[in-house]
Amino acid sequence: MRLLETFPERGGFTVQTNIDIKQVNYDPDRDLWIITSIDGKRFESRAVVMAIGGCRIPVIPKWEGMETFPGEIIHSSKFKNAQDFSGKHVLVIGTGNSAAEIASRLTEHASHVTVSGRTPPHILPKSVYGIPLIGIGVWTRYWPGTIVDRILSFLQRSMIGNLSAHGLPYPTLPLSKQYAINNVVPILYRPFVDDVRAGRIRIVGPIQKITGRTVHVLRTLTTDPGSTHSLTTLEPDVIIAGTGFRTGISKLVQVPGITDENDRSVISGDQEFKDAPRLYFIGQVNPLSGLLREIRLEAGRIAKKIKQQLAAGR
Repeated sequence: MRLLETFPERGGFTVQTNIDIKQVNYDPDRDLWIITSIDGKRFESRAVVMAIGGCRIPVIPKWEGMETFPGEIIHSSKFKNAQDFSGKHVLVIGTGNSAAEIASRLTEHASHVTVSGRTPPHILPKSVYGIPLIGIGVWTRYWPGTIVDRILSFLQRSMIGNLSAHGLPYPTLPLSKQYAINNVVPILYRPFVDDVRAGRIRIVGPIQKITGRTVHVLRTLTTDPGSTHSLTTLEPDVIIAGTGFRTGISKLVQVPGITDENDRSVISGDQEFKDAPRLYFIGQVNPLSGLLREIRLEAGRIAKKIKQQLAAGR
């Protein structure tokens, strides 16, 4: 804590907190970035580093009829304590790490726990013979994706095993391609696997509609998006949506083309966008080698590049 508290003094900079930034604009005539807050504060800077992460805005899908549901619908970011759901039937939406851990923790208190998924998840061990998976990620960081995908598939099949009988078939897409689509990392929470095998967590397919207390879902989670499965109904007391986040970058940074169709920045680290000089994004990439490690590496590259640009008067 002392190290963090003395950063501004040692680094020669100021820190301002409790400021909600509304927009980041580039003024090409002055070659400056103009940053404005919701309460009207204004900042000007030669360079801007967006350290906002990829989880700014919680997303809950718009299910047909969700307004008729009499129970509570919350995002996973609002989940605090499993004991708050004691004796309740909880429907958890999503097959990412957060949804898996929440579902597993709920098994100790909720009367029933059901997980509704659309995409079969990649599930990997947190460590392999004492070696953390992140360590393997560091080792293979720059290997060809096809080779890494084969290694990870082998680890899932050999160390996690086949969960198809319990509603979780092996994913059809390799991890690299699935991550590129939905930005979801593999499940590393082993208790989830044990709870699914023991029947403490039931797996079903995605929600089709909601009519009052009744939630209509596909009976099974399928790897074939073109197939049709019969519906089944649930009557949960609570729905917890582990359905991810949006970055909100397209509204925050007023630079056309700075984001892709999923609202993720098209640049990261010390990369630059042609219409956004000296604008950098840090912490947008979450590789198998670990987000914090990536941030540390990106920070050094960004700081070095900004120093060179400012010294050159760019």
